[in-house]
Amino acid sequence: MAVILEGASRGRTLYKFEGDEIRKLRVSKQIGRFGELNEEHIQDLMVRIATQGQRVPVHVRKGADGRPEMTAGRHRREAVLRINDDPAAMNLPGPIPLIAVYHEMGDEDALRDSFQENTGLPLTVMDLAQAAVNYAAFDWDNAKIAATISTPWHRVSPARVSQLKAYIRLPYKVQSLLHRGELPESAARAMLTMGLDADAMTEMVETLKPGEIIAESKRTQRAKGKRARRSIADVREILERMGTDKAMDMLSWLDGEVKEDARIEEIFTDDDTDASGGDRE
Repeated sequence: MAVILEGASRGRTLYKFEGDEIRKLRVSKQIGRFGELNEEHIQDLMVRIATQGQRVPVHVRKGADGRPEMTAGRHRREAVLRINDDPAAMNLPGPIPLIAVYHEMGDEDALRDSFQENTGLPLTVMDLAQAAVNYAAFDWDNAKIAATISTPWHRVSPARVSQLKAYIRLPYKVQSLLHRGELPESAARAMLTMGLDADAMTEMVETLKPGEIIAESKRTQRAKGKRARRSIADVREILERMGTDKAMDMLSWLDGEVKEDARIEEIFTDDDTDASGGDRE
């Protein structure tokens, strides 16, 4: 029995979406690629589809609400939409349909289908990052994710997966620059190590060159190192002044174990005698 897809007509093995139904066709949240489309790829597809027809169908499934949604083929759909905006410009007599093949699949299978359809092509760092985060949502460990997103073009290690997932914390503008290859990963990692908020990162990529971003990160890390060394020295000095027992009481209070006001007052009483029994120097 044929599956009925809203807005599609069915041939012997394939479905066709026409007119506004092509634009209405939803894109699955399980698409394993970064959000931006590749303009050069779209232009190439437009020429090939206009001259040779759509040889590779997009993939569709039924969503949770019964409506069809596309799990693979965003660039093909965009190419068909642009062709239909002006068919005559592509030497076509009129609009063309979007050809689709139906697959019955759950979310995890939809993600795998979306990603694996593109493994014969070079993927961007953000494509890999998006796929890594999507697979992690299914409680996959890094080793399993690495094995799945490795392609002939990209060999991914479990450690690399952790790095890729971190890029999703970057603001969208920075992610876009990474996706287009306009920002090196070294600069993106530098901003992450600085612990900047989204606005600060966006301002940084708008005003600084990648080399300047990396240099600023190194300065920040050196400053953090100096503060950390100063903090350790401060703690050591406090412990030496307070004596062992009082120092342990203070740490317990800071950790939330000591809550009585009287005990807190005792801890911070500045007398001349070490609680352990010895006189302070």
